Amino acid sequence: MTMGTSPLLAVPLRISALLRREGISRVDLVRRLGFRDQRLGLRHLDGWLSGSRPPHGDQVEQLARVLGVSDRELIDTIQRDERALYEDARQRRALDPRCRLTIRAAVPFSRALCAELTEERAIMVARSEARRLDRRCCLNTPTSRNYWLNPEGEIEAVTEGAGPFTVVGARVVRLSMDR
Repeated sequence: MTMGTSPLLAVPLRISALLRREGISRVDLVRRLGFRDQRLGLRHLDGWLSGSRPPHGDQVEQLARVLGVSDRELIDTIQRDERALYEDARQRRALDPRCRLTIRAAVPFSRALCAELTEERAIMVARSEARRLDRRCCLNTPTSRNYWLNPEGEIEAVTEGAGPFTVVGARVVRLSMDR
């Protein structure tokens, strides 16, 4: 994969091939998958086709059945796609020299810090912002290191990864670093 292009994902390709091979519409596929709410099914299908939202839970079993593959094969394919997306995000993040500070609020928001800041100085800024706003924050560096700060500005954890995330219900939501 060259920089600036998205990774080629297997799950969307398999679904697109099924639609072409069977000559069925997206609505027909949603019906075959057993979605009672057609609009919800189409939203899920759009996420699968774009690669932005992999199938999960019972959806894996239903999609595997419709694609004619085992659950294990589809799960392995989904995991390969997720690794490819993670690696793509990590490589794109490495191109941006700015640290990014994500503030945890009802809707988390992120802002880029000055590119000239050293990691040490960016941590000082993040600590100050966490205290000022009385919010949890995550400082993401160009090396994909994440500093997790509590509302008192103390570093609670340091992780390696493509970017900050939050948990909504049972789902992990990765926050985009593209802005």
